Amino acid sequence: MSEREPVRPDGGAPEPGGPLTDRQRTRLKLFVALVVVGLLTVRVGALLDRAWDARGIGHAVAFALTAPRFDIDFAVLFPFGLVTGWLGLFVVDRTKTHQRWPAILAYSLLIAWLVFVENRWREEVKWVAFWYVAAVGGVAGLTTGLAPKLFGNRRREFPAAAVGLFLAATTLCTVAFLDVYLVAADRVPAVGGPVGPAIDAVSVAGFVVLFGWFVLYSDYRSVAVLGTSRLRCIGVMAGLLNHVQDDEYDGESKVGGPALLDMKQSLREHNNVDGFGADHGPQYFEFVYLPSTHPSRLTYVSAVPIDIGDVGEATIKRIVGRAADADVNRATDALRRGLRRGLSFVADNVLPGSLKRRLSTETGLLVDNIAGAGTLVFVTSIEDFEGYGPDATLADLSPPAELEKFTKLCTKLGGSRDRVIVVTDAHEVLDLDGRSAVTDDGFAGFVRGQLLDVGREYTVVPVTWDGDHAGDGLVAGVSALRRALDA
Repeated sequence: MSEREPVRPDGGAPEPGGPLTDRQRTRLKLFVALVVVGLLTVRVGALLDRAWDARGIGHAVAFALTAPRFDIDFAVLFPFGLVTGWLGLFVVDRTKTHQRWPAILAYSLLIAWLVFVENRWREEVKWVAFWYVAAVGGVAGLTTGLAPKLFGNRRREFPAAAVGLFLAATTLCTVAFLDVYLVAADRVPAVGGPVGPAIDAVSVAGFVVLFGWFVLYSDYRSVAVLGTSRLRCIGVMAGLLNHVQDDEYDGESKVGGPALLDMKQSLREHNNVDGFGADHGPQYFEFVYLPSTHPSRLTYVSAVPIDIGDVGEATIKRIVGRAADADVNRATDALRRGLRRGLSFVADNVLPGSLKRRLSTETGLLVDNIAGAGTLVFVTSIEDFEGYGPDATLADLSPPAELEKFTKLCTKLGGSRDRVIVVTDAHEVLDLDGRSAVTDDGFAGFVRGQLLDVGREYTVVPVTWDGDHAGDGLVAGVSALRRALDA
């Protein structure tokens, strides 16, 4: 469950549970990962020492890059500057607030250990005389880490730098292991007896996975949107995107952007979703923004707009099974997402459209989309209610049948996910509660308790397509949805 207080009793909200919040658990996991990485570094560092002395692949590459004569100054100082440049971007990345100070400390201790304790390159390398080599490496690190044309323009977000750190560590560890046990095995003294190779293999694998998770982890919330109508899902997403596309939230469309823009235009011109073709646009949409309440946490809102009535029992079972796997494999999933998200910036801007779609990092599959989400949003309409009509009374209205399927899915997934129900066209029942606007205090509580009849574990957000209201933008009431996601 996310770290949150109830959005307000009128709309209902999950109650905080457990002795630790999600963010506290995340900090604890990152700290434990750093400690384990530190312990593994002792073994991995010794492996790197032996590999360098064996003059295998790593030594040969360094020699080739500094030809015609081997120059230890260039071989050491340029990579040092490159990694330092990436680390500089890493520590100012607004999505890496949990990791920045531990990363600085760990990097400083590593350099101090290699140079002053191990006496590695302390005398061989002319650190002061060839300072400009490190400076050139630093510029290369900053340039490749920033790369605004390739890796997006989001402010203070540098995924390329984190990917660079991970790939550098992975390459060094892999090459060192191959040098010691394959390429130059005859020149390297055995360490650890018969079990030495196994210990080193486990150490390298553990180091790569945990280090990768540590540097690639981003504080984010994933939101999945589904509902009774594809058009209404897209309409709510377009309204929310329009609301967060300003300096405060720094919203940015990721997948399906042109279609969301078309929907925004339809909402402006018609105050409804009817002007948007039912078969228009892709099957998957995604955008991202930075909540003002947690300026370091990315919120990814994604949707496979689909009629939940078409989701059968077999699909629900697959979603629950996939969610259980995701809960068990959080660390490896975070590693995979971080790598794929960083590399996807290149695909989005360099690869041809057809190849880009084939290599897309987010397939848009319904099962993966819902199973991996931290928040589930269900979009329905007053018009979906049984008994709805121009003169319908409160006694005439019953929740849509699809709502039961959504609540059943939420129950099977357990209480670790936040649950939000968005009710569109809510202005149609304002008179039943004596309200004048869908944003009036208490109206969300009326919809939740009297119309939907769901518990407070569900946050209910009534909205309408009728234009701006108190800064909401295209969809009145959408700011309450944003607050529910931000909490």
